[in-house]
Amino acid sequence: MTVTLDTTRLVNYVKLYPRTYNGQIYAFPSSFSVSWYNGSQWVTAVTQTNFPSPQRADYVVLPLPAAVNTYSILVSASALRPDNAGNYYFQLGEVAVGYDAAYSKLAYIGNNGSASEIEIRNMGSGAFDSNKMAVWNYDKRNPLLVGKDNPSCSPSVKNIYGASALYMGGNTWNVYFGGWDGPCVGVNDEISMVSTTDKFTTASAHQLIISHGAFTHVNNTSVVKPASGSIELIYTTWINGSDSYGVNRNKPAYSLSGDGSSWTPSAGTLTTRLTMANYPAWETADVNGTNVIHTESGLWYLYWKAQDSVVRYSTSTDGKNFTYQGALLPVADQSNQRGVNDLKKINGKYVWAYHYNNENVWYSIGTSPTASAATQLLFASTTQPVLGNDRCIVSAGLVTDGTRLHGLLYGAGPLPDGGTQCSGQGLPYELSRNSIYARWLQKKAVFQNTSTTLAWMKSNGPDNAIVMMVPGNNIETGVLKVYDTDGTTLLYTSPSITMKQGDIWEYRP
Repeated sequence: MTVTLDTTRLVNYVKLYPRTYNGQIYAFPSSFSVSWYNGSQWVTAVTQTNFPSPQRADYVVLPLPAAVNTYSILVSASALRPDNAGNYYFQLGEVAVGYDAAYSKLAYIGNNGSASEIEIRNMGSGAFDSNKMAVWNYDKRNPLLVGKDNPSCSPSVKNIYGASALYMGGNTWNVYFGGWDGPCVGVNDEISMVSTTDKFTTASAHQLIISHGAFTHVNNTSVVKPASGSIELIYTTWINGSDSYGVNRNKPAYSLSGDGSSWTPSAGTLTTRLTMANYPAWETADVNGTNVIHTESGLWYLYWKAQDSVVRYSTSTDGKNFTYQGALLPVADQSNQRGVNDLKKINGKYVWAYHYNNENVWYSIGTSPTASAATQLLFASTTQPVLGNDRCIVSAGLVTDGTRLHGLLYGAGPLPDGGTQCSGQGLPYELSRNSIYARWLQKKAVFQNTSTTLAWMKSNGPDNAIVMMVPGNNIETGVLKVYDTDGTTLLYTSPSITMKQGDIWEYRP
């Protein structure tokens, strides 16, 4: 089927209107191509296979990969569907072509066959803006990291959490975490790592980097890469029983690395515990999972909490011997007992992350490393339909390259059998079943027409948003609206376009 124009024109889309009979659609091809004439030969621009039959009488709108100058467009069918009499024909009600500059900001990449999903790429956050932190999309692969299997025992003990992400340049992060990473008997917490060189698309094999050594447990990682000198990893240490700090007291210790992979010491050692001056209760303080390290301008900062509800900070000139300075948060904000889990300096702002062993993650913002505004809710695991076993959040680690806040890795586990609350609200959760989940700060996509609005989203890594289609509706024609990460600032409205389940598109602002 050929469309011939009155003269050569700029064309970047084709519209196909299906043939209808008694309100039903018939004979729309299941495989076809769209070609344009360059004056001497036909050039194929679009190829579609297993294309769904339109579900309503509306245009199928297909953008071309690029605008072309042509006076003729050819639509060729290679696989047919039956008409109302059962005969296989290629039938359309109308074919139209045109040009709209707005199509240049949205490119069709292909189709991966995923049911009820449309993937839109390049939807990650932009330069960090503390006023644009509203759209946190659950990664469709969650949990992102699960404790590894040990072939020598069945079942393996899988209970990992406390993830801390260190940016290594390009698309590479190291992720450090603690817990039971596949031992036959879950007795000793130890610290492992993975690396991702493709921005969390894949991850390397789990690597044990710090064994428990002199302690019963080492866990709760916090890592920082100073401008010069060794990378420092801070983690909690605990002995089952009595040590120099009394009975059952967690205390932070350190290990150092030149490359982020090999660490000294590589086993828990009593002599690498941090010291704390000017805090008389340090001997009895139990610092369990709130041991956040940060450094800049030659000074080191440790953010921590003991048995009370106060988030405190201390400073050091060597990252090992600290002096207590005072409370981080406003006094009125100290009664909530939220544990500080991470700090990252992002685009000139200081962003802290907190959890409280329930379904919530909080954050606070500061303009200096010594003072923070009150905490605010970042996201709750119950704000979307139940997607996984992440109701009870036990750790929170920010993912950033220093300019953009890409997302957050959080350790989480399921509710106890028959339970409705996590331990932070009075009931225990299943401590032996944590994994590491991800939510990514992304732009918001809304695809809509007069019949349907598709706005529920998931993610596939930091930059790829997933728009969930209504089950059974495998093709829709409408407009795509892209909003910033605040969920309200409109960045782009596409012309009419047809999307089908499994499609991959790329937003190109």
